[in-house]
Amino acid sequence: MPLEFPEKLKPFEDKLLQSQTTAIQIIMKNGSQLEPWQSKIGGMPFLPLGVEYPKDTQGKYMYLLAQINFEEVPSAIEFLPPKGILQFYIADEEMYGFNYHNPTAQENFKVLFFPDVDYHNYQRDLPRLEKPEYLPIFEPFSAVALNFQPRKEYIGFSDYRIIQTLGEAYEQFENILYEYGDEYLWFSREFDAPLETEKIGGYASFTQEDPRKTNENLQKYDFLLLQLGSNDIMQWGDMGVANFFINSEKLKQKDFSDILYTWDCA
Repeated sequence: MPLEFPEKLKPFEDKLLQSQTTAIQIIMKNGSQLEPWQSKIGGMPFLPLGVEYPKDTQGKYMYLLAQINFEEVPSAIEFLPPKGILQFYIADEEMYGFNYHNPTAQENFKVLFFPDVDYHNYQRDLPRLEKPEYLPIFEPFSAVALNFQPRKEYIGFSDYRIIQTLGEAYEQFENILYEYGDEYLWFSREFDAPLETEKIGGYASFTQEDPRKTNENLQKYDFLLLQLGSNDIMQWGDMGVANFFINSEKLKQKDFSDILYTWDCA
């Protein structure tokens, strides 16, 4: 069903609709018995033989935040790997591994990718991790299964690229929304993805400001690799949201060595 733009927003309709892209929504399913290699939030990772378990700057084992098995992910975004396992680890510390001054330094967070998965030979004797103090996951050792579903998205007010999308018309658009009238409510409902949306791809949500807006060095990280919000499984500070970004060309090359990780809260 086509969107019916409010009268004041009709001048921006064409450019906003041209921003349509595909995201893959992540749907959490609790209470499932999982194989080690399945996509999940929390739990213990699938580690191939010979791979060292990631440690933080203090030499302590990090905790699995999320694991994505691309064989389970719909092929709706053409340059995502068709197979392989992608893992996100964070340290048990107050900032959940986020470094405000250097958000791409994989010191207290780590992203690993295994392009070839041997489902028969892998590490079964993983390190014994202590109960964490600061993790955003409420029950980090209880894995939560993930399902995936493609969806269409348009750029929202959070993603800094809306300025590029609207060009010279952005200031007028911003002034209309800052009246916080019906137009603001409509645009927030139809275009801004909810903060609790977990997904791959699409446009990122923030409770504060997109860090790429004021830092040109971060603008090369143009693909949303993973977004995790606050829900009954996890909470980022005061009902915040976490985002991991990658450069789309590096994603096509399956090079996950350079990642922008950020989270914010109200």
